[in-house]
Amino acid sequence: MDETWHALRATPIGEVRRRAAIVSELTFHAPTTVDGAERFAWDDGGGQSTVWHLPRTGARCC
Repeated sequence: MDETWHALRATPIGEVRRRAAIVSELTFHAPTTVDGAERFAWDDGGGQSTVWHLPRTGARCC
């Protein structure tokens, strides 16, 4: 788990957003905006789900 988290933290936010958008499209869950952040969410219909809130392009994070 730590290895996955470290790899994800090293991935540029633009690439994380691109991957989240692809999964969103493949699972037919359109991204929405929540409190100024882009929200990507999807589930597999079997009880597993994921939600990502990413800053808008150009916004400062953390």
